[in-house]
Amino acid sequence: MHRVPVAVRVLQILLVALLVVYALWVLIFAQQDVKARDLVGSSLVLLLATALLAARAVYDADDRTAWAFFAGGAFIWACADILYSGWISGMSPVPFPAISDWLYLSFYPFAYVGVFLLIRRRIQRTSSHVWLDAAIVALGVAAYVVLAAPAVYVSEGMSPAAVFMSVAIPTSDLVLFCMLAGILSVMGWRANRMLWTMFAGCTLLYVADTFWSFQVGDGSYAMGDVVDIGWPLAFALIALSAWQKQPQKMVPAVGIRAAAAPIAVIALSFLLLVSAAIWHSVPPAPIALAAGAILVGGFRTVQAFRMATVQTEVLRQALTDELTGLANRRHMDQCLAETFGGDAPSTDCPRALLLLDIDSFKEINDSLGHAAGDVVLQKIGVTLANLVRSQDFVARLGGDEFAILLAADTNAEGAVAVAERIRRDMAEPVQIGVVSITVSVSIGIALWPEHAATREELLQKADSAMYRAKRAGCGHVVYDAEADVSERSRLLLIEELRSAIDSGQISCEFQPKIRLADGEVAGAEALVRWHHPTDGLLYPASFLPASEQSGLMARLNDRVLLIALAQAAQWREADLPSRVSVNMSMSAMTDPHLPGRISDLLHRLDLSASSLCVEITETALVSDPTQALEVVCALREIGVIISIDDYGTGYSSLAQLRRLKPQEIKLDKTLISGVSHRQDVRSIVHATVELAHDLGIALVAEGVENSDDLDALQAMGCDLAQGYYICPPGAPAQITEWLRDWTTEGESEEVIPEQREDSPTLSAVQETQVSDEDDETASAARFRRRLRAV
Repeated sequence: MHRVPVAVRVLQILLVALLVVYALWVLIFAQQDVKARDLVGSSLVLLLATALLAARAVYDADDRTAWAFFAGGAFIWACADILYSGWISGMSPVPFPAISDWLYLSFYPFAYVGVFLLIRRRIQRTSSHVWLDAAIVALGVAAYVVLAAPAVYVSEGMSPAAVFMSVAIPTSDLVLFCMLAGILSVMGWRANRMLWTMFAGCTLLYVADTFWSFQVGDGSYAMGDVVDIGWPLAFALIALSAWQKQPQKMVPAVGIRAAAAPIAVIALSFLLLVSAAIWHSVPPAPIALAAGAILVGGFRTVQAFRMATVQTEVLRQALTDELTGLANRRHMDQCLAETFGGDAPSTDCPRALLLLDIDSFKEINDSLGHAAGDVVLQKIGVTLANLVRSQDFVARLGGDEFAILLAADTNAEGAVAVAERIRRDMAEPVQIGVVSITVSVSIGIALWPEHAATREELLQKADSAMYRAKRAGCGHVVYDAEADVSERSRLLLIEELRSAIDSGQISCEFQPKIRLADGEVAGAEALVRWHHPTDGLLYPASFLPASEQSGLMARLNDRVLLIALAQAAQWREADLPSRVSVNMSMSAMTDPHLPGRISDLLHRLDLSASSLCVEITETALVSDPTQALEVVCALREIGVIISIDDYGTGYSSLAQLRRLKPQEIKLDKTLISGVSHRQDVRSIVHATVELAHDLGIALVAEGVENSDDLDALQAMGCDLAQGYYICPPGAPAQITEWLRDWTTEGESEEVIPEQREDSPTLSAVQETQVSDEDDETASAARFRRRLRAV
């Protein structure tokens, strides 16, 4: 609540001071200057109270309407007081009820609305049971208050209107009193000062009006009586309540505090009805009020039972997996919290947690539909529920992941036995329509306290073991700390690679490819490298597998394509051979947008499509052959060269050649090593060369590391070659210089076949020259001259 304005403080002080003066005036000079005293004292107090309530309505934007109702009701009461003191009290006889009495009575609807608006905004979770509890207390309190109050005195000759008025005003006070009593009861009798001050004012108003009613009934009321102090004092308290400190929100009592007051009131109401049945002396009004409290209490009980039933069902649904009927993740978390939270269980009582994941579940959903996947999940749910003991806890955590918390005293051997039993029972085929499929699962096992000290660690360790089991395809794995360190390193590597792709740490080295027929450069293969900030230069084998598994390969491929084609553009500007070969991953060949991205990149760099050769491994082609074929065809249509990399080490090589129609194939270095002296290798290479030439495909030998193998490949008609003997991979600047030297050497060298007839053979001459050359440039020159001589 904000600081009370100074003007309001002044009004409060004036109100209290004037109230004290008026009370002393009444007590000391009871029957002197009564009319002037009430006009100046009582009416002025009421007007000041009205001003305070109106100021609160102006000052408080949240409760403006509520306090405006109170201010309106107080103003009407003040007007009635002025009217009675200044005019009606001087009549002879004094009429009853007079117009002022009707004005007094009209205050109460304003008060009822004001109280309701104040409470409704402040009480959080204002469900019906809050108001029902308040009604129970209000009716029960009213029954006993009416029972305790003496009967209204009605003299002979009183008109019906007079009887009505003498009853209506105290009854209206009683309603207001009981409303606040009921609200205070559901607040646990710890409400704020505003409510208590207002309750005090309304109680005083009820007491004053009750005494007035009896005095009016027996004709003893006269202005200047002590009861006159009650009305201005009551309204002063109501006005001061508006400026008491109060929270914006009030939370109803819960639990036993919430139920105590309604239960006590219902019990007292029963007691009242029993007393009425025994002694027959209880007036009808308290009986009716007590019966009303009991009826509302009965309705409240039915509602509470219904709410409890609904809440029980909601709780069950909140803790149960709808598809399998097992516990869900929330329930599993609660179970783990109860087992390992708070006071830790004894370390002498080990526990085991099994995390289970269905192998190839995505393929089941994709090929047979999600309905079939649901059947599989339900079958696994039934299997797990039947396998475990009653003291074990089984849950479906979500998707195709399940968890089993085994009972106490379960060691690693017991957990492994459960895992093996699960996998054995899962081996039964599942019938889905006309299709019968066999489901396999991967299970990770973690032990408490051997592997973890908290439930969070236990879940994490079981999850780590489960993914190791899935990657290894071994069915189940018990958590191993050393393997976990390796896994964390892999995850760290993935995160570092994620930022490395965008931060310039990825680069390419290049290795030229030479045509064996004439020695010309046919292009260069781009080989990705990672300049790690702490580990130095990393080669593909250290990060490509993690990149493929983490979904980063598409971004990495795009980065390598950009680097390679940008280098090709630079070589073209320098009049150097500019075709580049780029290896494409398995995931790239199933990306339908790859051809479009390559086409856009070629257009942006102003390169022809033949400047790019896409090298594809056979393994990448078999993962999704239909989609891969579509991507290859799209690349070939825009003019990109297609090469089958590592030919002969993959699957279905001949079928791939027929379907893909590549422009070149690359023999893996394991198939050409030793071709100069091993007959089996020579036979493989010779057959492959013949096959490739018959199909119109160029054959590339990669990994050439010595001159003998090169001579043999040349003799068998191999089209292109690359390898360390020709040129090792190098940075773009190194390869650019190599290309210049190679081209210059080819243009300036002498024609070797014009040597003397008695000169040694070409090979002997070259071998003699090479023996005198001890640097890389001389070696390149020798190779160039040998190729020219063929």
